[in-house]
Amino acid sequence: MRCRFALAAILLVVLLAISRSVEAQERLRIQRGSAPPAVKKSNDKPLTGAVEMNARDNLVDPSDFQPLSGTADSSRLNAGAARGNLQGLVDTNAFPSLRGGTATVDLNKPFPLSSNANRLRGDISDEEWRLLRSRDVVIIQDRSRSMTRPEMFPSGVSTPWAWCRQQAQDLTRQAGSDKDWAVTLMLFARDYEVYPRVTLSQIPAIFSDSRISLGTNIAPPLNEVFSDYFRRSASGGARPLLIAIITDGKPHDEAMAAQLIINATHQMRNPDDIRITVLQVGRGGKAKHKLAFLDNLASMGARYDIVRVRGFEEVTRNGLTRSLVNTIKDAFGYRR
Repeated sequence: MRCRFALAAILLVVLLAISRSVEAQERLRIQRGSAPPAVKKSNDKPLTGAVEMNARDNLVDPSDFQPLSGTADSSRLNAGAARGNLQGLVDTNAFPSLRGGTATVDLNKPFPLSSNANRLRGDISDEEWRLLRSRDVVIIQDRSRSMTRPEMFPSGVSTPWAWCRQQAQDLTRQAGSDKDWAVTLMLFARDYEVYPRVTLSQIPAIFSDSRISLGTNIAPPLNEVFSDYFRRSASGGARPLLIAIITDGKPHDEAMAAQLIINATHQMRNPDDIRITVLQVGRGGKAKHKLAFLDNLASMGARYDIVRVRGFEEVTRNGLTRSLVNTIKDAFGYRR
């Protein structure tokens, strides 16, 4: 009998221990699966750029945050909410150091977004820029349908039209914010448009909005350029004129264009008044051979030899800006 009571007591103790263990595990499971303490929200105060501690159990440590120097609302940060005003300065704590590159930034001065002091590789020098800006520059560019045919350029397959757009952007970029100099762009096919004092920001819209069409009539825009130049020259308000004709082939009105150039040479006081460079931007149809007649107008009665035709390889290797500079250098025997 005593043995039975002892066994029953032992069994009761074991069952009680098991029950307590299960209860403890259940409490632990409930605690692990429960949501974290809710953070009390307050909409009574507007956001002023500082972090407020209004939570339980130290969920937010205010020492981890620094007050903003500006203000904020639901839609924007005011201009002062930064370590420095937005003036092109770089916050050294915001960006890791550049490794393996050569770019440097003066952290004490605003970054000059348009300055010849920050040239890209291949840009013309200060001396070359002074040479170019001493002249009025007019770009007469073909916008006929053939300009959209693919060509193999040094950078890969592209079209003469796309290449000309990139070159016009490069020229106006190098011009920067020079208020005393600007280029005039004329786009021609059967008719033509004139864009005076073109800037870098205008180039994309000019090219995207321009109408590609049939025809390669160079004489009408050339006649307008000559008329405008001699009118300004008579009043003493003209610098020497540099004209770049960009085309991928022979103009349809070559005889009229040649005669206009010949007539212009007889109105010039000296051979430096006007220089013309014809830039070939297509390989098809022996384009350079078709344009060669413009390079020999002295034999047709021109007073001065003012035209130079440059082939596709030379033009695409040097680009528009350097081709313009080289035209001036060649005319006066500058050493390249």
